[in-house]
Amino acid sequence: RAVARQSGVGERISFVRGRSDLVQLEEPGDLLLSEIVGNRIFNEGLLETPLDARRRFLKPGAVLLPSRLSIWAEVGSSDRFEQVDQELRLVGERHGFSLEPLHRWFAGRLDAGQVVWELGGDGEGFSPLGDELHLTDLDLGTIDSAQVTATASLCLPRGGEANAVLLSF
Repeated sequence: RAVARQSGVGERISFVRGRSDLVQLEEPGDLLLSEIVGNRIFNEGLLETPLDARRRFLKPGAVLLPSRLSIWAEVGSSDRFEQVDQELRLVGERHGFSLEPLHRWFAGRLDAGQVVWELGGDGEGFSPLGDELHLTDLDLGTIDSAQVTATASLCLPRGGEANAVLLSF
């Protein structure tokens, strides 16, 4: 708002703050400025949100910021799985009860490839086994579906056991 006022356009701009699925507009807009990029690439409606907002709120040809999204992947090895497993065992031992059901649940999710976490600043022991792969580019102003499919050829010149994929965008 301060930038709009200082630029002399504050009176011409209507600001709407809130989740796009919970707000209403009186008329279609010319610009959608959104903060949709969070900690996990697809867990926050990253594609669904601009698709819905573009359909319900914007004039044809309106500008979306951000307007493009590039998705990259890095295959590697991480010791985070073993760390979580050890932490579960230690908590149970420390407090005198078994967390075996939780351990089995975690192991099952791990085996199914369903374990997701945000890396900390130190990379949490992630070691890339190859180069970063460019998976796809998305234009948020033209895509029609939140379904994304990408194919990449994988080469792991550093060798080792691959048990993790690091996605970035």
